[in-house]
Amino acid sequence: MTSSANTPQDFSRLARPPRVVPLALRAHLLTGPVMLFGSAFFAFGSIFAIVFVPATDPFGTAALSRKSAAASGWLTKVEKTRFSEGGDEDSDGTPIYRYEYAFRLSDGTEHRGTSYAVGQGLTMRTSPEVGPDNTPVQVEYSPGNPRLSRIKGMRTAPLSSALLFVVLFPLMGLLMAIGSAWRALRIIRLFRNGELAQATVTGARGNEGPEMPLEELKRSRQASLEMVSRHLNSAPAKGFMTLWGCVVMAIMGFGVAVCLPGLWMVLFGNRPMYFNGQPIGGALAVVCILGFLALWLAMGTFMLSAGRRMKSLKQAVGASLPEATCRFEFPVGARTIRATGLVRLTQRLGEQPTEPVLYDPLVPERAFLLHGLSLPVTLSPGGEWEFVAHGATARLLFVALCFVGPVAGFLIWRAL
Repeated sequence: MTSSANTPQDFSRLARPPRVVPLALRAHLLTGPVMLFGSAFFAFGSIFAIVFVPATDPFGTAALSRKSAAASGWLTKVEKTRFSEGGDEDSDGTPIYRYEYAFRLSDGTEHRGTSYAVGQGLTMRTSPEVGPDNTPVQVEYSPGNPRLSRIKGMRTAPLSSALLFVVLFPLMGLLMAIGSAWRALRIIRLFRNGELAQATVTGARGNEGPEMPLEELKRSRQASLEMVSRHLNSAPAKGFMTLWGCVVMAIMGFGVAVCLPGLWMVLFGNRPMYFNGQPIGGALAVVCILGFLALWLAMGTFMLSAGRRMKSLKQAVGASLPEATCRFEFPVGARTIRATGLVRLTQRLGEQPTEPVLYDPLVPERAFLLHGLSLPVTLSPGGEWEFVAHGATARLLFVALCFVGPVAGFLIWRAL
């Protein structure tokens, strides 16, 4: 059975709860626009978090800054890491070096540690054996935990703890995804266990402006969308959208042109790829290249879909309008429940004096207007939900990739 989201539906035949919620409907609700954007933002931000966060040590730095004791030590090893600071297109920047050292406490106990600094400020003395006769260093250590230490003036990790700000980007995406999932799960629960009632819409308000009758808001938003549609159908707008598609395709093609030769050289040319001046070869290099290519193409596809949505905006006029906040009330026994919820201003919303509403019998204020969802939901002959939509599975896989991919990337990065 097929249906348009704007075709009036008779929900009086709705089966009693609990009802079966089709998997396609669950997937569609869980992968809304906010979830897609949030998961993509999480994946993109995680790239920087995976690279930088494991190379910082904010807790060790804070502990030594708060309280430390001094001891004399000596270098045991100096080597360059894969990290560097500064640099530009013409310069790789200043390498960050790892300094391994040993030191003795007053009771004669020997401890070893590792510190990091920008540039090679210290060098090993030529000595037949590594011991106290090597380059002397001053060590700061935690009195309660001597294993936590550093050479005075150096770091306990390759990178500064100030780089932890990159965690904000995946965190913002994660919070967006969690909020979207929470709202979707509430709607799914209402589809399964909600009770049906008839509600009267008492007012509606858009993102801006005062509250007004629902029909007046719909007319206002319809006029605004039609004006936008006329602009999008002008010659300059059509030219821009064509240019947009060409540029995005060129960017995607550039990514493929860069990654495929690199993949060929790694697989068949026995040549490593380089990251921050360090060689990476074998299966690890293949995974890195394919992961980057997949993320590049996913972002390009997202940008192309945004262009298609701009082109199809004229067809959306009359089909659905933007979101609005509706106040409505409905009877539950002898009580009148007043609720507020986000709706899509579809054509069928407001066509009748009352609107079908699903509410939580435990908390009736948790409710939504069925005609306020732009979903092609219908009822089977037995009164169960039926839902037919395309693309929900692909969106669900995209969201899963955005969250699973960074975890796999973190494990790969730790192996480098």
